[in-house]
Amino acid sequence: FLMNAKTIPRWRGLATVLIALVAGAQAGDLTWIGPSNGDWFVAGNWSGSGDYPQDGDSVLISSNSVALSNSTAVLTSFTIANATLFFTNWTTALIGSNVTIQGGGMLSLPAAFPNNQISNRVWIVCTELTVGTNGSINVDGLGYARGNGPGKGTNSYGGGGYGGEGGDYYGAAGGGLSYGTAGAPLDPGSGGANSGGGHGGGAVLIDARTVRVEGTVSANGGNGV
Repeated sequence: FLMNAKTIPRWRGLATVLIALVAGAQAGDLTWIGPSNGDWFVAGNWSGSGDYPQDGDSVLISSNSVALSNSTAVLTSFTIANATLFFTNWTTALIGSNVTIQGGGMLSLPAAFPNNQISNRVWIVCTELTVGTNGSINVDGLGYARGNGPGKGTNSYGGGGYGGEGGDYYGAAGGGLSYGTAGAPLDPGSGGANSGGGHGGGAVLIDARTVRVEGTVSANGGNGV
């Protein structure tokens, strides 16, 4: 995963305009009341303003899971506890001033994906990110599916590669090739060999001014069969 303060300037011009917009908006407090795996962008899934979250709103998710398929508005705050927010597209971003993941709260992805569908990553754009005790960003085994990716394992049980080569199976060649850039590790991990490898680890991109982690941020590859 990448936690990169250097990428903030690309948002600076946009952020200036949006901050001015938010300052003049009638911000509201919205709480998730929708079903498990409900759509963020359905107004009836939120209590408060009668709409899904808009610029300047403060959002609380404290039950069920929520599917986020497109980037959010510029939120004043986002807090999640005892619930999961799933990012379902590669370009989807959670955008806000303060993002807080409390105990039992998690940001994650729905499933590992094949070569022709690099579909998921967790992307957070904020001023301050706090991952509290027992809160997590977890994309373990949610990158390329087994048998997929530029560093996929070969033979029967070779491990997938990414920043380094994948592991061989009991000394036999089969570990996947390394790929990506050390200074900007933006890619998901590749899966192990198709017959017995695990799924690769997912991608996490954090664009933030300050980050405090008391919980976990994890992007491990999955275990082989």
